[in-house]
Amino acid sequence: MMMSKPPTCRPILCVKIVCMKTNRSCGVVMTDMKKKPDSSMQIAAVVRNGSCDVDQLLKDAARDLQEKGYRVGGVVRVNERQADTHPCDVVLEELTTGNTIPLSQDCGPTATGCQLDTAALARVAGLVDASIEQALDLLIINKFGKREAEGSGFLETIARAVEIGIPVIVSVSEDHGEAWNTFCGKNSQLLAPERDVVKHWLDQTLRDI
Repeated sequence: MMMSKPPTCRPILCVKIVCMKTNRSCGVVMTDMKKKPDSSMQIAAVVRNGSCDVDQLLKDAARDLQEKGYRVGGVVRVNERQADTHPCDVVLEELTTGNTIPLSQDCGPTATGCQLDTAALARVAGLVDASIEQALDLLIINKFGKREAEGSGFLETIARAVEIGIPVIVSVSEDHGEAWNTFCGKNSQLLAPERDVVKHWLDQTLRDI
């Protein structure tokens, strides 16, 4: 299987990513940060390997933290996957406003590929960009996907959150792992797609807030 090309960026900071469970180096990575992240910065990626509904996991985590009073921003996928749901159908919720925005264009029942509504993606990215300037406790991005791997999508949003010290959690598929490793920062951790693992990371990251 071909890996996505890593995002083109200016290699300012070369660091190592450490896997949480094994505590071993997962490779040298580079970030395109304008400012070196603070050493206390926390950023994690939940690995999508098909063993868990990661979208539901992140959505549940966001709801739980919001109920506890944390200021959570970003996006989670909110449309349930049903037997008659097309794999391309994606609806995101922007967490600070509760706005839901469909990202897939309806190309008709005979369509064989997915068509992203780039205007909708830009709109929701704008909402998230605005929210991270409002002293968030956590940023959740439902997926570091093809667009991010190519250097667009929510890539700059994640970088901005890291730059100003907001903890970030995303999910990443194995197909885009190389691109994530190329992009992510010094303190990034790869998390197994398990509720207890994600909860532990969140508890440790937000305990002093």
